[in-house]
Amino acid sequence: IFLRSTGIFKFSLFFIFLIEAFKANRIFFGDSNSYVYKATKKIISYKLILLDDGSSSLIDKNKNHKRFSIFENNENKQSNSFKNLKKFIISKNKIKNPHSVIVGQNIVELGIASKEKYLRFLNHALKTANYTKIYIPHRYELDSNLNIYKEELGLKIIELRLPIELIEYELDIELKEVYSLYSTAVFSLKNIYDQTSLYSYNLRKENLLNYNVRGNTVSDIEKIYKLIEADTKIKLIELWINL
Repeated sequence: IFLRSTGIFKFSLFFIFLIEAFKANRIFFGDSNSYVYKATKKIISYKLILLDDGSSSLIDKNKNHKRFSIFENNENKQSNSFKNLKKFIISKNKIKNPHSVIVGQNIVELGIASKEKYLRFLNHALKTANYTKIYIPHRYELDSNLNIYKEELGLKIIELRLPIELIEYELDIELKEVYSLYSTAVFSLKNIYDQTSLYSYNLRKENLLNYNVRGNTVSDIEKIYKLIEADTKIKLIELWINL
């Protein structure tokens, strides 16, 4: 059974879910902040397993749950190597149009950085990219901001239906380059696409407008960057401070 956790919380649907949940051996959730997860956890917490959810997987302060994770430093985890997904992607392999992908983040919406700084990051990534360029927005980016990026930079924006790990399959492209800020997508993509070049721009705290957004402090962002810096498959671009 699949229960979408966004939108209005429907009690009738939740009770149907609970009935099925009691029969299940394991229950997977993608968002530890959802109402459904929090309510279910109080009743049958021993069956729950969280999936990786971007930076939340690294900065999650709650250790009282299991997580199916790619991150080695995550306690109470079950290791995810994307082995089966990688086989699936390889099995669909054929000659495709090479693309450079910019992974969006909602740092403007959260008040972490200014729109001007973000536009400069996008502009530099567009000039640096070597192939057909597309922008994959974060699910919480505002349409009004996306329209500005499109108008000012000529950005081609594509909203994925599937997780970004399946981008080659969904868009029928070859993923040659990925540009991002502190998106943890680079960690999962590196496990699937061996020939893809991965770049992360260092969002230095000198450029931050807000050091504490929704409980995520500057130290949380720095924690992600330390992992990026230590990863030999990801190139950290130290240009942001000069933007």
